[in-house]
Amino acid sequence: RGERQGGSCEAIGLIMKEANALSFDKSRLELFDRLVVPEEEDRVQAACELANHCTEDQRDHEESLRMMLKQGKVVKREEEVCSLATYSCKRLIRGMSSGRGSARQGFGLGLCEVLKAVEKLDTKVVLELMEKSLVIEGAGKPKGGEIRETLLGRVFVYASLLKAGRLGTLKLKAGAITGLLEISTRKDYLSEVSYGVVQEILRATSKKDFKILCGMAPKLTEALEPQDVGDCQIEQLQLALWVWREHGKQAAVADGEGKGFPFLRQDYDVKEVFDEVFLASIRPSLLRATTTHPRLHSVWYDLLGLLVPAFKKPREGEDAEAEIAERDDASNDLQSFWTTIVDEGLLQSSSERKFLAMELLKRMSPLLAAGDLQIVLSDPMMVCLKQNLKRQENYLHTSAKKCVRYLYSLMKRDTLSLEAKSLLSISLKQFGSWVKGADVAFEAAAEGDAIRDQFKIFREMFYGSLVGLAQGEDYDAHLLKRQKEILNQICTVCKSPNVTEDIAEDALRFLSAHAFFEFSGRNCHKVLDLPEENRDEIAGNARALPLSLSQYCFDCLINVLASLYQRPKFTEAYEAVTEKVLAFRVKLGKSKEASDARKYTPSNLETVEVLLDSRKKIQAALKKCAKQGDKGEAQAAKLRSLLALSTHVLLVQLGEIEIDFGSHAKDLAEILDQVLAPVAKGRATRKKRKAEEDVEGADQWNDVLLDLMLSLLSLPNQLIRKTVDSVFSAFIADVTMAGVKSLVEVLQQTISEEDEEDEEDEMEEESSEGEEEDSDDDDDEEEIQASDAKVSSKDLEGMDVDGEEGDDEGSDSDMDDEAMFKLDSIIAAQFQLRRQMNKKRRQEDLLHLKFRVLRLIETYLGSGTLGGVLVCLSEVLGSVLEGGGGMEVDVLKRLAGIMRGLGNKAAGEVEGETVEAAYEILQKSVNFVAHVGPKKRDRAPAVEAVAMYALKVLAHRKEDKISDVAKLYEVALERYFVHQKKCILKREFFTRSFQNLPNLGGELAPKLKGYSESARNAFLKKEAEALLSNKKKRRRKK
Repeated sequence: RGERQGGSCEAIGLIMKEANALSFDKSRLELFDRLVVPEEEDRVQAACELANHCTEDQRDHEESLRMMLKQGKVVKREEEVCSLATYSCKRLIRGMSSGRGSARQGFGLGLCEVLKAVEKLDTKVVLELMEKSLVIEGAGKPKGGEIRETLLGRVFVYASLLKAGRLGTLKLKAGAITGLLEISTRKDYLSEVSYGVVQEILRATSKKDFKILCGMAPKLTEALEPQDVGDCQIEQLQLALWVWREHGKQAAVADGEGKGFPFLRQDYDVKEVFDEVFLASIRPSLLRATTTHPRLHSVWYDLLGLLVPAFKKPREGEDAEAEIAERDDASNDLQSFWTTIVDEGLLQSSSERKFLAMELLKRMSPLLAAGDLQIVLSDPMMVCLKQNLKRQENYLHTSAKKCVRYLYSLMKRDTLSLEAKSLLSISLKQFGSWVKGADVAFEAAAEGDAIRDQFKIFREMFYGSLVGLAQGEDYDAHLLKRQKEILNQICTVCKSPNVTEDIAEDALRFLSAHAFFEFSGRNCHKVLDLPEENRDEIAGNARALPLSLSQYCFDCLINVLASLYQRPKFTEAYEAVTEKVLAFRVKLGKSKEASDARKYTPSNLETVEVLLDSRKKIQAALKKCAKQGDKGEAQAAKLRSLLALSTHVLLVQLGEIEIDFGSHAKDLAEILDQVLAPVAKGRATRKKRKAEEDVEGADQWNDVLLDLMLSLLSLPNQLIRKTVDSVFSAFIADVTMAGVKSLVEVLQQTISEEDEEDEEDEMEEESSEGEEEDSDDDDDEEEIQASDAKVSSKDLEGMDVDGEEGDDEGSDSDMDDEAMFKLDSIIAAQFQLRRQMNKKRRQEDLLHLKFRVLRLIETYLGSGTLGGVLVCLSEVLGSVLEGGGGMEVDVLKRLAGIMRGLGNKAAGEVEGETVEAAYEILQKSVNFVAHVGPKKRDRAPAVEAVAMYALKVLAHRKEDKISDVAKLYEVALERYFVHQKKCILKREFFTRSFQNLPNLGGELAPKLKGYSESARNAFLKKEAEALLSNKKKRRRKK
């Protein structure tokens, strides 16, 4: 009896322990909440603790079961699992359908750990629980969210069983694969994850078992044998690729002729996948794979990973920098894929797919060699980026900007080859105006060897673009654009601060050869440094380059010369190419290539002769000045500047055949005669020279020279503009007051109605001459025409234009009056739009001219005499006060900056006319800023700057003028303190005035004290006290 009582007590204790397990401790229940947290470490810890509790409970439960078996009790199979494991399994499976936090990740991990810990948990029981728990319940039609959560929960259950090793038999694997494939057919967005689990199941299956599995799971065979490849799920392609790669040729699908994926019937070879016909057939399926989320589907990694093994799904915070695995045919396969799928597929579809194309470009670029990088930087891709960068309101504007910035960042990586960087710089040059801060080309290159390599690469790229052109084939616009981009990069290399003399000379020789066709069929190999490969083909196509590219080469040549001009170390290279081009002028009538490239008119040739004659005269005069030593140095400086001007105008005339510099050449010849007159008559007496200078019209050459310089400044040529600056600096002492007025008058110029009428006449001439011209290369023009066409087609709806085809005589009469009036309004709107665009362009050109003239004014103010400076300031002030409406805000700002940076030229005491001129300037300036209204506020900073300079001059006065200045400022103070609301003056104006004329503060002290005592508000009182304290500080410093 005691033994029976002891045994029963022990059983009762075990039963009580199990009962406590059924009630569960609170800490155990909290583990399920911890499985939902976003932190992965906390989820893993909670899953491990739950598995440990299940292990302990299962051990105790099995011990109690042994006791029950000893007592002869029957234990059912479902009772062999502890209550905690059973409860956990039910709750975890049920929780798989929850989208809260990280519930699926945590519950899936928990289920996997529990299944590993408790082997008594039968897989069939788990699958039955899944069938009972994860079902669509409720009356009526289920919601999409409920279906998604339930099906996704089932996928996670299958994945947990796989990771726990519970799908060991082929029967279980077949059932799991069938269930997963059924889920993928119900919702497309679950296909990727479902097929991912199927692939993991097959990964643990041998080749022999795979064939058996295909028979046990018919849906697996159906997935590998789609009726239409273009209409299948793209995950089927992924699965077929994996099976083909792992198990090779499949006999099961070989029987179905015309069905399934054709590569499965062949031995494993990547070429089969990247066949253009096959890629075109699967393109619809690939496009559908991108419509769910704007991200990279795993199929892209599977496909491109065959070509670029380093192209893998990146981990968080990881950026791939591996190199491409070189294959002889990899470039051809990549070209087929990119052209068929990306250029002709993604980029021609929705914005979401264009975004995906940008992502592919970003992730592929760092992994490709230079040859393959050129494939992904295709013309359709560049057009897509350009179109989305143009306007901020574009849906993909931000994505395109990020993509371009990323490509720019690749150029700074050491892992990228120099050739790849060169290719990137050419392709990305066009985006510099939209992506600020983007560093194009190689300004950061530190050594000459790197720059030399860059130039060679660009030159080889230029000649490489000529390979493959069929004889007689039309020159492709995209090819022409690419060649121009290469030429731009050659210019950038030459402008680098680290460029050496030999590189600059080679670049100038290359540009001049193509600018003037300095080669023929016989000497082409000698003149041009052609690569060895395809030399004859390149030479033949080089002679067929279009005139527009030759003209562009000339523009690049001029830009490079402008950057090398006045840089001492490049003097030899600069002079060599200059003399070479001038010497080539002799061959103009003899060289067939030159005559074909440049159709020189008799007027052009006459201008060239006049300029050459002027150069000879200047060179002869320079020799005479050299014999005079230091005495002739001033004259020699002027002559050198004129020599550079005549040379550069001659160069531009040789290249710009559309512009006739005949009048410029004649003016330059007349000016040269006047300048050389004192040199030619070096032995003449001073009286004779004076008499000759007093002859009427003898001094007019100064103004003619300035007018010539202003005319040349309007040209969009950097070399000419730099030369004009040097000529102005050399002749600054000869600038007359009339010349100063001419400079200031330019700042007041506006586009008049006559100019607009002339522009309309030019538009009509252009439209009549260019009716048959092709304008496909102008993207902006296409957009405007497209928008106009859209409006016009909408407006033309309902017009009665029912003339029968072929009845040309009655076509106009069939259109009624209403339709005609409507058509007239549309045509007028189009002309108005074009007129506005041309006017905007003319305004921009005028603004650029004003900035160039401001540079000359700044030079004059910095180098001229005090009297000349005051006259110039008086003219500038009058221009601002009287005609400031013609000055743009940017011009006024720049003018104010020039005035502030102007140093005081008053040395010692000034008197007489100088004092009066300075006082007159100050009087006009102070009266303006004191009485100007808010509408003319933009003119005030420039006027205030002029007033400050006048005060600096008056500070050196000989006679007393302080009382008159004080009266001017008393009026200004009255406006400031009495008419505050109507006055735009600020305290800083008076503060700076006291600093420039220290005695002024003492004269105005009583007035300021009175305003301080009688101020009508606290602000004005504070302002007056601040001015008084500033005046006291200035007195103590003095």
